[in-house]
Order: sequence, then structure tokens, then C-alpha cells
Amino acid sequence: MCCNSHFELIIFGCLLGHLLGILCFGGFQEKLSESLDALTAEEKSILERQKELKGLLYGRFGKAINLEE
Repeated sequence: MCCNSHFELIIFGCLLGHLLGILCFGGFQEKLSESLDALTAEEKSILERQKELKGLLYGRFGKAINLEE
């Protein structure tokens, strides 16, 4: 749960920063769409990397660790 909460706060902070920039500089719909696309791509990349790392850790430590919530 801890990791997801931190991840969600990071995503929220990024989104808030993007939204503030959009509101200040116009082009709301286009920039919002671009920002959401970028965040979605970043999330996908992070989740793929997390899956790889979990595989490595479980391969090394087996059932001695639990990386799930």
C-alpha cells in the first residue's frame, strides 16, 4: 500500500503541475490531452519496470520476500 500511495501522490503532483501550466498558458484541451497521454505512458513504463524488478527479486529470494500489498 505504501508504494502505491507514494506513486499516486507523485502522479497527482505531476498532473497538478501540468494543469497549472495549462491554465496559465492556454490551449487547455490539447495540453491536457498531451499531459494525460504522457502520464499514461510514464505509468506504463514504470509498471513494466516494476514487473521486471519483482521478477528478479523473487528469482533471487523466492518466497522469503513478499512484494505484494
